[in-house]
Amino acid sequence: MSTVLKARVLKGRYEGQIVRVTNVSFDELGRKHAACILLDGTRFNIPVTDLEVVKDVPAEEPKKRFARTASMPFVSGAASSRTMTQTKNMMKTKPEEVEAKMTLVRCEKCGNEFDRKEGNCPHCEE
Repeated sequence: MSTVLKARVLKGRYEGQIVRVTNVSFDELGRKHAACILLDGTRFNIPVTDLEVVKDVPAEEPKKRFARTASMPFVSGAASSRTMTQTKNMMKTKPEEVEAKMTLVRCEKCGNEFDRKEGNCPHCEE
């Protein structure tokens, strides 16, 4: 399949229009002529000197979304349908849970840090 260029016509009957150039040929005097197609489908030849090539920006492909881990389908919650990776990930502690476990607070009396879940400051009780 040949490359199709887009060009803007600078002079002549189709001035200002965008055309598709499918082929470039030479006449008997050595002048270059481009086989052009208008957007409405009209075909004509035009001198290459009357054309300006328009850079065609390639369209970006949509980004593909991938799963975090590849796994087998989850069927009815049975343990046998889970992969080893899924089972290991279920057993791991999540960072939110670790942060929720320890809540350090500075004591107003002595200035030492202690876990709020312990209740009162153990340093002050001593």
